[in-house]
Amino acid sequence: MRKTLIFLILLGSLGCQEGADEIDQGMHISSAMNFVIVDQQNQDLLDPENPQRIDTENIRLFYLIDGQKEEVFDADMAAPRNYKVMAPVPEANVNEYSLKVFMNNLETEAKPTTYIQWADGTEDVLEAAYDYYPNGSVLVQKVWLNGDLIWNMGEDGDFTLYRWEKEL
Repeated sequence: MRKTLIFLILLGSLGCQEGADEIDQGMHISSAMNFVIVDQQNQDLLDPENPQRIDTENIRLFYLIDGQKEEVFDADMAAPRNYKVMAPVPEANVNEYSLKVFMNNLETEAKPTTYIQWADGTEDVLEAAYDYYPNGSVLVQKVWLNGDLIWNMGEDGDFTLYRWEKEL
């Protein structure tokens, strides 16, 4: 019995190593920004029941890569054009539809830029600042919309939701 107990203690101590209490979180990429889009009357322009809604099927995203605008599309992704319309989530205090945009997060770009081209041909520009980590993780810190800072992790927290009043 004593030999078994000593064996178990040794076996247990061999499995322990410095830093074992730290949880390996793995790689995490946080590059999405969520937009509730309303008109001047505060009507949800993403609500499929709204006759004035935005045509979300024809939104196109472009990333600025090495000075060139490149359209984003990957048929194998759940959101092939790197955006998706999100249903309201009342338990999270989000009572309107939102547009989740997965922004350009290339570390090679000084200020990764995403262009949103709307169905009517107009375009808006998102720029972002990120923190990049050795394990490959990427965390958005700031977001600019058409040159205006609209979200700052240090001041606004980590829930990236912006209420955008857009003219049609």
